[in-house]
Amino acid sequence: MREVLSKTHFCPSFDNPTRFRFMHLMPAPRIIPGLVCLVLGGALWGNSSGPPDGQHGEAQNCTSCHSGTANSGDGAISLTGLPSRYVPGQTYNLSIAVSGTQDRGYGFQLIAKAGSSASGTLGAVSAGMSISNGYAEQSTPSSTGTWDFQWTAPSTDEGPVTFYASGLATGGGTGTGGDQVYTLSQSLVAPTDPVLEWNTSTGGVVYSSPAVATDGTVYVGSNDNKLHAFNPDGTTKWTFTAGNWIDSTPAIAADGTVYVGSWDNKVYALNPSDGSKLWDFNTSSSVIAGPAVGSDGRIYVGSKDYFFYALNSSGAKLWEYFAGQPISSSAAIGRDGTVYFGDENGTFHAVNPDGTEKWTYLVDDVADTNKSILSSPSLDLSGNVYFGSGNGYCYSIADNETNASLNWKLQTGDRVDASPVLGLSNEAFFVSRDGYLRSIDTITGIANWETLIGDVFYSSPAVDSSGRVYVVAYTGGGSNHLFAFDSNGTKAWDTNGTNPPFTIGGLVDSSLALDSNGTLYFGSYDNKLYAVGVGTGIADSDWPQFQRDTARTGAWPSLNVTTDAFPTASGSSTGAGQYNQGATVTLQATPATGYAFANWSSGGSVLSSANPYEFNASSDLSVTANFTLQSYAFTISANSGGTVPTGLSQSYSHGSVVAISATPSTGYAFSSWSGAGITDLSAKDTNVTITGIQSAVASFVPINYVLTATAGSGGSVNSASGAYPFDTNVSIVATPDSGYAFASWTQSGSGISSPSSASTTVRIDGNQSVQANFSPLSYDLNLTAGTGGTVSNAPAGTSHSFGSQVTLVATPDSGYYFTGWTGSGLADSNASTTTLTISGDHSVQAGFAQIPVGSFVLQLAANPGNSASGLSGGGAYPANQVVQISATPIAGYVFQNWTGGTVADANASTTTVTVSQDLNLTANFQGVSHLLTVSAGAGGSATGSGSFAHGATAQISASPASGYSFVKWDGNLTFANPFATTTSVTVTQDANLSATFAVSSYVVTTNVSGQGFASGAGTYQHGSQVTLTASALTGNAFSGWSGSGISESNASSITLTLTQDLNVTATFVQLPNKLNDSISATEAIASWYVSNWLGYFYQADNGWCYHFNLGWIYPQPQSDGSLWIWSPQLEWIWLEQGTFSNAFIWSGDDNNWLYFDFSSATGPRIYKYLTGAWSAFDRDKAIDPLDSVF
Repeated sequence: MREVLSKTHFCPSFDNPTRFRFMHLMPAPRIIPGLVCLVLGGALWGNSSGPPDGQHGEAQNCTSCHSGTANSGDGAISLTGLPSRYVPGQTYNLSIAVSGTQDRGYGFQLIAKAGSSASGTLGAVSAGMSISNGYAEQSTPSSTGTWDFQWTAPSTDEGPVTFYASGLATGGGTGTGGDQVYTLSQSLVAPTDPVLEWNTSTGGVVYSSPAVATDGTVYVGSNDNKLHAFNPDGTTKWTFTAGNWIDSTPAIAADGTVYVGSWDNKVYALNPSDGSKLWDFNTSSSVIAGPAVGSDGRIYVGSKDYFFYALNSSGAKLWEYFAGQPISSSAAIGRDGTVYFGDENGTFHAVNPDGTEKWTYLVDDVADTNKSILSSPSLDLSGNVYFGSGNGYCYSIADNETNASLNWKLQTGDRVDASPVLGLSNEAFFVSRDGYLRSIDTITGIANWETLIGDVFYSSPAVDSSGRVYVVAYTGGGSNHLFAFDSNGTKAWDTNGTNPPFTIGGLVDSSLALDSNGTLYFGSYDNKLYAVGVGTGIADSDWPQFQRDTARTGAWPSLNVTTDAFPTASGSSTGAGQYNQGATVTLQATPATGYAFANWSSGGSVLSSANPYEFNASSDLSVTANFTLQSYAFTISANSGGTVPTGLSQSYSHGSVVAISATPSTGYAFSSWSGAGITDLSAKDTNVTITGIQSAVASFVPINYVLTATAGSGGSVNSASGAYPFDTNVSIVATPDSGYAFASWTQSGSGISSPSSASTTVRIDGNQSVQANFSPLSYDLNLTAGTGGTVSNAPAGTSHSFGSQVTLVATPDSGYYFTGWTGSGLADSNASTTTLTISGDHSVQAGFAQIPVGSFVLQLAANPGNSASGLSGGGAYPANQVVQISATPIAGYVFQNWTGGTVADANASTTTVTVSQDLNLTANFQGVSHLLTVSAGAGGSATGSGSFAHGATAQISASPASGYSFVKWDGNLTFANPFATTTSVTVTQDANLSATFAVSSYVVTTNVSGQGFASGAGTYQHGSQVTLTASALTGNAFSGWSGSGISESNASSITLTLTQDLNVTATFVQLPNKLNDSISATEAIASWYVSNWLGYFYQADNGWCYHFNLGWIYPQPQSDGSLWIWSPQLEWIWLEQGTFSNAFIWSGDDNNWLYFDFSSATGPRIYKYLTGAWSAFDRDKAIDPLDSVF
């Protein structure tokens, strides 16, 4: 009885919890198999919700309410699925069907009775039926007339059970007219009564003991020289004819091959399918001992020729052992492979698996007896050996490896030739020729009880799973009995008692064979093989029958221990193989790299966490070595110059591939990663494979940028031009030439710390150009005229810039002439018009003198007035003197001609004139035009080309194309600002000017909102394809991108073509709570987890889980460790460790318990306590999005 639980929990309305109290937990529906007599009967109302009680057909049937005579219609009623004998507590799947003409449906009522009381438990399976007051009946009319249900036999023997059923096929109309009623009764035999299932003739006396194969085939030899193979129903399958009698008991190998000896001196291997001979092996005398078959497939058999043989499965002799006496005892094989048998002179032999003698044990000499050992030994798991001898003793000896010692011996009144068997509770059963069956305590050797049964020669008893022992004896007068004795010695039955169920027609030397289904087989002197149903299968004791099992191998079961690993490839194990029952199995697990051993399990149950794991083999066993992924700490960090997503620093399972990303800061470039397991050390976006405690460190290097430092007119700069790392502060120094002063710096960027200081620094944050600008100093000009004239200067003024040229003009008064200039820096001190180059403060005076009598004055002038830098030759000259004159233009003018008199060559700037009178000559000049050619490099256009007067200021402009940026102007003129797209130049010569452009660079800035990181930030050229990738940290999911220059996108990885700066944000949201975190489950393989109470489940990122038994579920963990779960099939259910471990779940919908049977032969099913009915459970029902909204 399950413990009654009472517990208060919250219902699944988590926002507004409403308390409810669990109902008392009822016992889980027990499947109680049993034997029963079933009676199908039932008066029921076909159109009603169910018939009245008691209309099942035993006394009353449906005709009490419905017209007509029972069983007179065109239909019938049938019940299928009943066995001939019930097993207490066993559950049977049954089906009842009603047929015949009907208009409004079918109905039925059924009951199972033992005597006058209902027997067992009925359970509804089909819809439209119910269980009421012990009856199974329809609850609504059925159009098919077929219902499936279950019957669980009573837990104890209640004697014969009968099913009564009554069925109804409704007629036309609304009343009962035309209804047809059918009845049925069907009985089951009680489990305690023997039933002769069949017997069959062999054609000769059967001395051989039968062997039963796993497919139910029964093999037995007889003195008709044949080995007979019978089907499970007793019909002949085949026969094999040897050269003489077959007294030997056949043995069946694991592959089904049948081995048997014969009086013709041979051992035969036969094909189980048709009895054809595979091979034979000749000894030198008759072989009446049965072969034994080891777990390794070897065949061991003794012969009357004094030798014991070991053969391989092909019939080749592996070795022979000389016993020195004839061997009639069938061998038994110990757990370690030791072979045990006796000979006909009282020596018991233990032989090693390699054929060498292990030890021998000699039985006692007893007067007037023959001490031969015809009894085959029985073995127990403690290493004790049991056998009988012709000297009248029952023996128990211990195998001490190098010798044998006597545990005990018990003397009987006659020979002990039958082989002993072992019961359930430290008891050995011996049968002696003195007519007694004895139960002997295996520890003390004292008889528990003994009972006189009659003469038994060689037939060994058999023990069933209840401890009952079966034995056949001859009691004289041709009477042969099959007895059953309970473990306390009480006779349960005797086939020769009152109303014997069958008669055994001859003596029985054949040892009993009891199979797992409760059928007992033996042969007889009446030439027959008997199959008797006793209702209970063979005991699970160490040696419950002759040669231990029905295959008569004489060995501990060849048990297969297989191993596998979960998850696949997570590790390996050793120790799997074939073992004898009770042998020590040692399993050793070796985890694969990255895994740790967790435990051993079988069938979903944990066996042990020990490694190595030792146990004694008791059945075929498939063992799983469970391993868990190791988790390792991973850290990520960055050296100066960049950043990394530090949220990636956490623990990861072995083999995890973690995406890592390094983002350089402005002016830095990614250099490399350092650390183990990194896919590409030189890629800023790469992966790291976790195989241990690891770290990844990102290194960055400053980018080298080019600095170009130049000087404008009037000075120089230091040697600062060159390549420098980002963020370097480079010293720049401007040195003015003599006569100049530093004015300012102009720059392409903005890195100069003090643009007005001649000595300063520029911070390198990109490719840069700087220019030092100078301005000339201003000096005073003191220009005076001597007596007799005036002076003027152009440009006018008394202060002039260093290096500038000032045109000086001396104009004599009437009666005076110019005599010359005094002062420094004059181009021609004798020319009345000359130029002065300012190199400091200047004092210049023009000299004049009176014209001498008889002399003429030659005066020179320039047109335009400020176009000459020098006019020489003027003065006072005697008559007719030839004078050389010269005119020099200022920059921007060219000489044209002389006018105002006759000169030798009016078109030559230097010529002669004959002074014969006063002359006023004019040197004419014409302004010069310069061609300005403005061009553009790749990536843009430029304007401003044209023809310009000398000294004119020309405006020039550069326009970058899309994706390009202006860099600077180059050419042979001085630019007002060479780094401005629009600037000006003073045109002083023909010039070629060009605008330089570069592909634009854009900055991509990534930001993160939530728990995750984004890669792809950096500086890129226009048109570059840039991939932005968002990676969520554990427990989070990427939601989308947002920001300037990007359309919102939910894709975690997007590729963009850059046409502008980008500033984007990757948003992450926290995922729902995960079940594996809430219940501390262990990850077995990626996303698959195992809990010590919930079992295996798959964890999806969205919170859903796939459970091995429950299918898709959405869990809501509670603070007390329990779970509220939404199931598409069951809606809200509640689980906690104690009840779920016993297959109970609370249904919030039913407000009652559910019981799960995940191992049912018909598939997973569920029992609802609310309805008291079973129903199939489909764990793989798909999730319907509409159905799963909660």
